[in-house]
Amino acid sequence: MISVLIVDDEHLVRKGLRMTIDWRSLGYEVAGEASNGLEALQLVGVLKPGVVITDVRMPLMDGIEFMREVRRQALQTRLVVISGYEDFAYAKGAVDYGADGYILKPVDNSQLVALLDKLAKEIRQDSLLQQLYRERLIGRLASLLNEIRIRKVGQTHALVEEVLRVIETCYMEDLSVKLLADRLHISPYYMMRVFKERQNKTINTYLTEYRVERAKRLLADRRTKVYEVGAMVGFPDPKYFSQVFKKIVAMTPKEYQQMASVLQGGAEP
Repeated sequence: MISVLIVDDEHLVRKGLRMTIDWRSLGYEVAGEASNGLEALQLVGVLKPGVVITDVRMPLMDGIEFMREVRRQALQTRLVVISGYEDFAYAKGAVDYGADGYILKPVDNSQLVALLDKLAKEIRQDSLLQQLYRERLIGRLASLLNEIRIRKVGQTHALVEEVLRVIETCYMEDLSVKLLADRLHISPYYMMRVFKERQNKTINTYLTEYRVERAKRLLADRRTKVYEVGAMVGFPDPKYFSQVFKKIVAMTPKEYQQMASVLQGGAEP
């Protein structure tokens, strides 16, 4: 239902408009009444009516000043002016403030009903257009957000790939998260968060596991000493290397080397 505010300083005029028109059949409901423009202006801000029917000559604030304030405050409502014949020239100023119709007193209900019916169709059409616009805007925003997400996913994927590349080529060095971030010119906290999201493990965990995997390959060659293997994969401390290796592989580097030798057909030491 489209709400209506009736504004006239004459009580009988307001009552007549309210009682002699079948508002509901036209798709309207009378939301309120006001006896002057100042009171009407307050009600427009609260009720936000779809249509205001206003007289011209009223105390405190006349209809023209009321309409000027409505438009100045950008209040969205249709304005219908009713006035006596003697005020016609005066009321023509209402056109300057976007009056949607002008009805002479005494009000001819058939004229007013026809105008209200026309305005109702326009209001519903505008509402439909606004709804379509909002839906299109929401669709565009969703599309934009999806594009941003795809770009972000692509960027994070590229970042993780770069971290993996550096680890795989520099694992034997004294590598740390800070050094990695410095090489890639990126925040270490952002890098760690993105890597964890993509790999389901921290950078340090991945680096340690990668070093152990490289160590396992080197230990398969019995000619290389265990401490040498540790140093070659980034563990210069033999004791720490042995602890880390055993934690991941469940055997010491020496035990793994012996097992690898047996599997390759070599002799036990």
